[in-house]
Amino acid sequence: MGPTRRPLDAVTARLGLWDATSIIVGIIIGVGIFETPGSIFAKVPGPWEAIGVWALGGLLVLAGAFCFAELASTYPRSGGEYVYLTRSFGSLVGYLFAWAQLTVIRPGSIGALAYVFAKYASTLGSFGDHGILFLAIASVVVLTTINILGVTLGTTAQNLLTVAKVVGLIGVIVVGFGFGSWEQIATERRAGQSGWFAAAMILVLWTYAGWHEAAYVAAEVKMSRRNLPLALLLGTLAVTVVYLLVNGAYLLGMGLAGAQGSNVAADLMARAWPRGGQRAISLLIVISALGAINGMVLGGLAIAVGEVV
Repeated sequence: MGPTRRPLDAVTARLGLWDATSIIVGIIIGVGIFETPGSIFAKVPGPWEAIGVWALGGLLVLAGAFCFAELASTYPRSGGEYVYLTRSFGSLVGYLFAWAQLTVIRPGSIGALAYVFAKYASTLGSFGDHGILFLAIASVVVLTTINILGVTLGTTAQNLLTVAKVVGLIGVIVVGFGFGSWEQIATERRAGQSGWFAAAMILVLWTYAGWHEAAYVAAEVKMSRRNLPLALLLGTLAVTVVYLLVNGAYLLGMGLAGAQGSNVAADLMARAWPRGGQRAISLLIVISALGAINGMVLGGLAIAVGEVV
């Protein structure tokens, strides 16, 4: 006999519109916006094509958010795709999805983000190889403990980390637009790499990954039939605007050729803050990685809850 499912109202809704939106923004804006733009700029034939692929990625994600908004308002249970797949294709498909998420996909993503967090944290202090390993493990353990202690505590941490990373990215935008030059990119053209569009879109969509995460905590959201669809739409739209502005700042501040480096954000910040620009970006990446880890842990726990209740 399978587990008895609790009625939908057995879960006390504690999260508001801002909380659900913060989960989406905090997970999408991870480390990708610092790592992928340089590779994309190296592939595209010009700056407008670079901005175009980011805008197209945002439109595709927004279309997905509309679909999930409809599903989330129809089936406001915690678990996200687990709930939708179970209702569409049966409990076996839902179970296999949850099993893959909880044993392979999500732990792998959390582990990768934990390593990125530890690597950049090590640039801010004196840590050896063992220190990096300890920091990576500690980040997962501490954030998991916070979320186990309660969804309110987990979302409070998420809100703080999301605000911090967005404020940091606003600083990058201000530097790019303040120190940049429109004339610098107006005439920059070259032959794009073969297959540049497909290669660029893969990186763009990877950087937008996580837009659907708020659906995992649907049952925890107050007035979920209204707030959850709004959170999905507002979160994806906000991230699209931020990504377009950040990439515009990279291009204005560094030019298409100068923005192809792997440390474009640090190089840009160094123009305004030669001594501390690199450390400021390292701190911002640390915060961004922690926010993404926290959001993924929160979503993973919601999948586990949705699978057994």
